[in-house]
Amino acid sequence: MAPTHAHFRAHTAETRDTMMSRSINWMAAAEPNRTSFESVVVHAAPTWFVLESTWFEPDRPGALGDQGWLSVDDARVPIMRVEPDGAHHLFAESHLCVGDRISVDVDPAMRTRRMRTAALQNLLRSVLGGAGEWRPAQRTATRATLQQSWSASAPSIETVQTQLERLVRERHQIWRITDEADGRVYWQVDGVATIADDSLSVEHTNAVGPFTLRFADSGGRLCIFAETLPT
Repeated sequence: MAPTHAHFRAHTAETRDTMMSRSINWMAAAEPNRTSFESVVVHAAPTWFVLESTWFEPDRPGALGDQGWLSVDDARVPIMRVEPDGAHHLFAESHLCVGDRISVDVDPAMRTRRMRTAALQNLLRSVLGGAGEWRPAQRTATRATLQQSWSASAPSIETVQTQLERLVRERHQIWRITDEADGRVYWQVDGVATIADDSLSVEHTNAVGPFTLRFADSGGRLCIFAETLPT
């Protein structure tokens, strides 16, 4: 039976407020390569549940979150999506109970492809000097879409392609850092740029791997479709 994806906002305001005030220990940022773990269910509904701690990265504007599986009675149940509303809500036909201790697996291929795509997006933004606007809900595990108005200072399509290929080939280290003053999270791409982004990343630009770029003119705006390819 396919998940109904009923959202927790459909429940009572009291339940929603309780969940919004609940803190959760999100571990993916500290250990982005960990894809298997155990945790305790702290809230449960027929189609979603919340864990005491999780290595799942949630959906966010313009970016797809993790997918994976939970193990229940020797059966693997797919986790279809993860939402970050107050606590990380994992959506699956689980029928779990509060207090259950379960084994959970993040889809490693999806996680890697998402991190590659996020790095490709941010490298493209650095080549364009931070210009352009990433369209919300347009980044999937493999593709990101950027819109940028044409301007005299904008690099040519050939320059964008060449510079992006060079950055990937040169293997620049990528660090994920937090500004202690305001708590914002940034990517520090060694020798290239500092970019505001709290999503997970590959460790260096060479890990982006093969990719393609496609360009189109949409009403005086340059649309760039960046896509990672299978390795």
